[in-house]
Amino acid sequence: MKKHVPLSILYTLLIVYALGYLSIEFFENYGWTLFLLAPFLLGFLPSFFISNVESVSKKKSFILGFLSLSIACLGLIILGIEGVVCIFLSLPLFIVATFFGVLLVHRVNAQKINRPKFILVIIFAYILSFFALDYVSYTDDLIPVTSNITIEAPIDTVWKNTIKNTKISKPDYLLDKFGITYPKEIIFNGEGIDAIRVYNFSTGNYLQSVTKWEPPHLLAYATEKTPTHIVENNPFWSEIYPLHLTGYFVSVKGEIKLTELSSSTTKAEKTTWYKIHMTPILYWKLWSNAIVERFHQSYLKELQLNSER
Repeated sequence: MKKHVPLSILYTLLIVYALGYLSIEFFENYGWTLFLLAPFLLGFLPSFFISNVESVSKKKSFILGFLSLSIACLGLIILGIEGVVCIFLSLPLFIVATFFGVLLVHRVNAQKINRPKFILVIIFAYILSFFALDYVSYTDDLIPVTSNITIEAPIDTVWKNTIKNTKISKPDYLLDKFGITYPKEIIFNGEGIDAIRVYNFSTGNYLQSVTKWEPPHLLAYATEKTPTHIVENNPFWSEIYPLHLTGYFVSVKGEIKLTELSSSTTKAEKTTWYKIHMTPILYWKLWSNAIVERFHQSYLKELQLNSER
């Protein structure tokens, strides 16, 4: 078996990398094909190739599958295609898909379905189906995230701090050290409708045009420019710029709503509406919602601190 392992993994990597290239560079999709089908094939194909010349146990199938996954991920980093953070965020999907790939190939081997051409035709059909699934799964639906905080200050005081220039303390999160963006400062250019709110992040500026200015209750804005949300860290390359850094997470609009709970207490709510162009959306929403919530909390805690002084 040892002499067949390198070739089986090599053939698998070539197929999976070609699949990834088509998905990203040709179809411009970060979706089901990339995050589920590709790792599924990493679990399935090595044992499938070897099983045509000798038997493969379930244990060896698992070793081959997850060894292939590890080499594939390491290769993405060494070749400068991806950074450490994005591999980390994708890893749960990769592991689950590889696991099912291994289970299926073991079932195929156990049933002694010795029809490699037939299996390869089915795999090709799956590839076409997943490309189609990526296409139909594309959506421009807005995803809202709302966070709130209670501030022990009159509503007029909170409003004044909502519309003034504010520096935001750097959050102490592990992901920040790996390149995830974080808010630094808010600068207002003008007052009222059409004023520009510059939301300065560690990776660049959000330019936000004010659409509602209703003192002391509501400030709403539309986002006209969005910076990258991650600076990719790669131990082998000083700078990389994967396609998904632009246009796959897009902040569209937001608002800050103040509600007077009493003469000395105010509820502040911050809502952001954004689009995400990566699938499966339910999975990526878990990460993006958590990151947006972190942005909100950084701002709201600064608003609370400034208002309660």
